[in-house]
Amino acid sequence: MYNKNMSFKIDNLSKTFGNGTKALKNVTMNFQKNKITGLIGFNGSGKTTTFNILANFIEKHEGKFTVDGKPADKNFRKKLSYLAAGAEPKNPIKVIKHFYMIGELYGLSKDMVDEKVKPLAKKMDFTEMLNSPIKSLSKGNQQKIKVISSLLNPNMEYLFLDEPFDGLDPIMVEKIKKIFMDLKNVTIILTSHRMEVVQSMCEEFFVLKEGFLVDSRKTDDNRIFIRVNAEVNIDKILKMEFVQSVKKEKDYTTIIADDIKYFKDVNKELIKSKDYIYSSLRDKNIAESVFKGEDL
Repeated sequence: MYNKNMSFKIDNLSKTFGNGTKALKNVTMNFQKNKITGLIGFNGSGKTTTFNILANFIEKHEGKFTVDGKPADKNFRKKLSYLAAGAEPKNPIKVIKHFYMIGELYGLSKDMVDEKVKPLAKKMDFTEMLNSPIKSLSKGNQQKIKVISSLLNPNMEYLFLDEPFDGLDPIMVEKIKKIFMDLKNVTIILTSHRMEVVQSMCEEFFVLKEGFLVDSRKTDDNRIFIRVNAEVNIDKILKMEFVQSVKKEKDYTTIIADDIKYFKDVNKELIKSKDYIYSSLRDKNIAESVFKGEDL
């Protein structure tokens, strides 16, 4: 039975380019409606190729792409916005004129564009740049142009973000992240090499490697990772019902427990050991760990 919450689905998607490069190899993924889903992987793993196929920039491929159970069509793509990776063209026109040109493609008047652009520019500390030539701006400010441009589609229901935080400082990343997360009734797919962003924005993510789908994870993992000096005897710790496992390293031991509420209980037992020196709660970034291939 079709899942009513499903926004769109990729079935056995494969793509081989003319030079023989196999960019995607039988990839199947389900993206849930009105959620933010991550798509991560090293350079060349097939992320951008996937986006380009979904946006119909690449027409010849194998496999199916369905939206709400039906083949993707022009109606879907009218509702799609795409922030592509890569540098913004160093053109000489003023930023606001660039936005007017994009708005015209969507049937927006200059006043309608201003209504959309000015509040976004204010949130991004970008207002003073609106009358500057694009070619005069830094990489970070050019990235802001791409962010604002991606939000101009008045019919937007789907948003593809390919490295949207490239060139931005940490404070601006947080501001723009909030703009994306505050969007209502929009299904977002995000690629980023900033794993902390993937972890904080996405409820689920898929992992591509050399064109294959190798993993998928939820980010709502409540497990905690307690690092303790290696000399401590952890025999009794292992017997605690909420302790999942213990991993011995060269200089320390990692204790994996079900939830942060058990941290005090583990510590009480640890300090009974005469060899106890320290214990620390280590935040575990699930997306980063999977990206690195670490064993969770």
